Amino acid sequence: MGGDEVDPGVFDYSIVYIKVRDEKKNKTYGCTGTMISKRHLLTCLHCVQDDNQTFYTHFTFDTIFDKDTVFNITDFNIHIIDDRVDLAIIEFSKNTKFKHKNMHKMHLVADNMLAPHLQDKIHNKGYIAGYGHYKFQDDKRLAAEFPVSDGRLRIARVPIYPKKVCRSNVRICSSDGKLPFAYHGDSGGPLFFFDNQMSNKTKESERDELDFNITHPKRHHKMYQFGLIFGGEINRTYSLPIHQYCWWIEEVTRWEVQCEYVFQNRGISVSPPPQKAAENGSPNFQPFENDKNIKDSDISLKSDTSKVLPLPDLPKNEFEDEENEMDAEDLSCILFCINILILIGLVILLCYYFCLKTAESNVQLPTVIQKV
Repeated sequence: MGGDEVDPGVFDYSIVYIKVRDEKKNKTYGCTGTMISKRHLLTCLHCVQDDNQTFYTHFTFDTIFDKDTVFNITDFNIHIIDDRVDLAIIEFSKNTKFKHKNMHKMHLVADNMLAPHLQDKIHNKGYIAGYGHYKFQDDKRLAAEFPVSDGRLRIARVPIYPKKVCRSNVRICSSDGKLPFAYHGDSGGPLFFFDNQMSNKTKESERDELDFNITHPKRHHKMYQFGLIFGGEINRTYSLPIHQYCWWIEEVTRWEVQCEYVFQNRGISVSPPPQKAAENGSPNFQPFENDKNIKDSDISLKSDTSKVLPLPDLPKNEFEDEENEMDAEDLSCILFCINILILIGLVILLCYYFCLKTAESNVQLPTVIQKV
């Protein structure tokens, strides 16, 4: 809701308008997604399946394909983690021909952007973008206001808040109780920042930077997505933290997509999946339940029941135990060799003893014969 209208070509068509058709209800719903590789589209799970966990069957992607070109569910693959996690990846085949040759991809952030010190590095602000409703319009006949959408891309700069303020480890809160904020149709869109946000600046230059990023985001100004918009409450937007799902995104795309550490001196993340644990007491949000025409009205925080935890630390005595085991093996080997040597010595002594007795018998035998 609110924001500045911008041509999708400004972002090299990396932010995609998704429309789905619900044949049962005879309705068309809108969502947003981001291209994270040459053929992978990141969006929300509720943008591709209904409340009964049944996938929609007809899709259009006017941003990257010819207008109103209809795709059936069998024309691509859809990857999901779990029905409780509002995250999905649409995978097009390798021979898919897109409308634009200069299509760009969004860079995914592996850093934990829930951390206050990392939010400080982008001055506690991010950008949200989507094709959702952008204003409320009065209906004099019904004496009520209704949200209006025109299917055009809009972008806005919003404040972001640390987990202490948001009171959650599984979502990023943005917007501050007033316009702009995400609304119907923005689900699946990115929460991101530009690389030039990481530079030092004054408050006087922020407005100039905002205008520049919206109207002239040069290619060398990379876009780093650290959140996936999935819902919210009035005047407040909630996004899934990308870093918690990097392991799954990398794995399911066979590493065609790789998250990047922006603020840490580390390489590209290709890590195994960390453990997940339940987050108790996390409420579900259904902020748009009064809107009957837009699927985003049924948004719920499907991911609040899970949380990614770091891998456990390696016990300090593990290597010590390993060394002790190696010493025991060496001692056992030495004792075995000593036993073999003792056995060989005994065999030699026995052989010598029998040889000596035989020699003595041979010497005494002729004497006995002579006496006879």
